[in-house]
Amino acid sequence: MDDFANWMKSLDKQMAAAGDILDFGCGSGKYLDRARKLGCRTLGMDFSDQALAEVARRGHETMDVSDASWDKLAHRRLKFVRLNHVVEHLYRPRATLGKVFDAMDEGGIIHISTPNPAGPSAARYRSAWWGLECPRHIVLLPPAQLVKLLESLGFRSIEVMQEPVIKDMVRSWAYTRVDRGALSNDRVEGLAGDGLLNCAFALRIRRFFRESGLADRYHVIARK
Repeated sequence: MDDFANWMKSLDKQMAAAGDILDFGCGSGKYLDRARKLGCRTLGMDFSDQALAEVARRGHETMDVSDASWDKLAHRRLKFVRLNHVVEHLYRPRATLGKVFDAMDEGGIIHISTPNPAGPSAARYRSAWWGLECPRHIVLLPPAQLVKLLESLGFRSIEVMQEPVIKDMVRSWAYTRVDRGALSNDRVEGLAGDGLLNCAFALRIRRFFRESGLADRYHVIARK
């Protein structure tokens, strides 16, 4: 986690000098608030009209996800683009990432985070893996496949960082109990915050990470 935290701090430094940034799948706009404090010119893009209304209320520029918006962005020359747990919701991730690539400036940075179907919880709990999240998650890309996809679109200097998340394994374990009728679904999130369970599962995650170098979530940054 220390390695991951330091990696994220270095990413923030790169974002601070970026200028125009796009948060694709911006949600409530909290990340854009932070980016604005770092001196960025902020743009939020989302499928939800409710989310866009909240982001606009916070004072950020907004765009819906439409052909008209992509046409406008084609000449924007974005310096930094973020997709935080978005790519797994896309029916056509290659097409969307291609549009993002076209909207970026040369040397611009893309930051993607997503659940890892090659991670420890997916391997151990399979259909009970929390990251599956059917039917909301459409495409789950292992790190090697996402890297290959970005390379095929023209991205370069691609770097992958694993994010160890203990609560994801706890949730997955809890869903196996839900499936057996030993636990009600509404108790899963409460168990994810249980300190003793988190300590116990931290040992499992540490062992898997040492053996495979993989975690339940991962991040990718790349340059155009």
